[in-house]
Amino acid sequence: MSSWKLANAGGEKHPRGLALIDAVVIDTDVLSYLFKGDTRAGLYLPHLDQRLGLLCFMTLAELRQWALIRNWGERRRRNLEEFISRT
Repeated sequence: MSSWKLANAGGEKHPRGLALIDAVVIDTDVLSYLFKGDTRAGLYLPHLDQRLGLLCFMTLAELRQWALIRNWGERRRRNLEEFISRT
């Protein structure tokens, strides 16, 4: 998983001196594929490589609701939270 993690936090310098960050918002489905190890995650890895991954608050809410609705146990919910924190 580390191949798609944050690569260039500083970004590049803009002509006006502003830092540009190469970032991408990660959709709920994509984050779900990554968490589950789904083969479809591979389709998105090139788009995530060397970019800062951003998570929307709604993505976090949807993933947590998903775990509650499916009655995940404590360990599996903890694994999800650890995955999110590493992302």
